[in-house]
Amino acid sequence: MAAAAQHPGRYLESRRAAAPVVYLATVSEVREVAPADAPGSAPRMEATVKVGRLFRPATPASPAPADAVVRYELAAAPSRGTPVAEDQQSGAFYRLKGGDRVLVFAGSFDKAFPIEMITGPPKALSAQVSALRAWLLAMDDVTARLHGVTPAIRTQQIALYDRILAELGGPRTP
Repeated sequence: MAAAAQHPGRYLESRRAAAPVVYLATVSEVREVAPADAPGSAPRMEATVKVGRLFRPATPASPAPADAVVRYELAAAPSRGTPVAEDQQSGAFYRLKGGDRVLVFAGSFDKAFPIEMITGPPKALSAQVSALRAWLLAMDDVTARLHGVTPAIRTQQIALYDRILAELGGPRTP
């Protein structure tokens, strides 16, 4: 499975758990906003996304906007013969194209770099969320402490991943 090629807990779970805004969207436009400023650096990009489902609003009464803009840096192109799903996307580095689905963990709906995005076609996105859910369930006490995961946070995040998987129509990992 291509989506499982990268460790699902690549970032601290506490960062995803603390994100005030979590939403599922579809990329409608991608544009370069600043070229790479040095050899080996990445161009700055923006993607306009159509917000499809809001899972965690900034405030309980705040509705999701129809569109949002996320900033990111372009990830290096995958090696020859390596599928895009295995592209090493990390931090603020991603490779997005129109029609991709994105699960965004953000500080707000403002035009900014998100805390984290999980990207790809729906099936790959579902596999990545399912892998995160399984990884979270399998965490031992030491790893949970490292990731700032309390029993309450684990319960909250499992419920979030279940809602996301239900929206994507993907299977849950027991």
